[in-house]
Amino acid sequence: MVSGLIQALVETTDRNSAECLGFSLMRGRTEGRLQRLRYLRDSLGVTGMLRRLAGKLISPIYHNETAYITLVSFDEGELSNIETFADEHGTECVVVACPDELEDLAAEIRPPIQFSELLEHLKQGPNRSLILARRDDPDGPGKRIIGFKRMGRGRFGYFHGRLDGELPRDTLITQNDFVIPECRGQRVSAVMKAAAQAYAVKHGMRRLVGAIGIHNIASLRAAKNPNTPWKVTFLGPVKSVSVLGGLYTKTTPFSDVLSFLENPSDAQCDPPGTDA
Repeated sequence: MVSGLIQALVETTDRNSAECLGFSLMRGRTEGRLQRLRYLRDSLGVTGMLRRLAGKLISPIYHNETAYITLVSFDEGELSNIETFADEHGTECVVVACPDELEDLAAEIRPPIQFSELLEHLKQGPNRSLILARRDDPDGPGKRIIGFKRMGRGRFGYFHGRLDGELPRDTLITQNDFVIPECRGQRVSAVMKAAAQAYAVKHGMRRLVGAIGIHNIASLRAAKNPNTPWKVTFLGPVKSVSVLGGLYTKTTPFSDVLSFLENPSDAQCDPPGTDA
């Protein structure tokens, strides 16, 4: 009889533990989705979110995208100023160049940042790398990843690969930053950009090239922030149209991007609606 009671207690405990674990996992996924929605709201605004939703609904039929090419040029003489650039929250940046290095930091990566998304970028080739921004974890010992920047060398791709081509070896290709919602507005993107620029100079590169969609107002404003030791030049814009799920596409030729970079003064533009 006693053994039966003990067995029943164990089964009940196991069932409750499983239910608690399932609830915890479900709550974690829900919190991750809510954080992602807050990030989209803050970066795109409510109007931008509605525009994105409408775009998702009609994209199988008609999809129209526009972006600006971003250019940061520099030389070794600027590196000392860049390396000392930091925020007041103790943010530090690490460069991750392979899946094994990312695996070492897996415990610090939590939603809304997804380990699988970062791993997918690194698996695209040996010329792919990441800048990860870290801070002391307020919920316990150790660090937490609060943001990331994707980087690459060689092949530039945008508009889901429709704008695609090879850039010179002196160019570091960067993509939009991601910062968790509770740390936005604290210069995390600027610290990651400084780390990327220091990395580029260290490896013999002389410019950073990226692209920002015209509706990503938060990233455009961050790029135009005057309180940083570099200047971002906006070039373009570049455009891509897709009809009937890609049955017909028309995209700015990649040769135009090369022309923009060769003669940036002729292609320079100022994105509207991004003044602070």
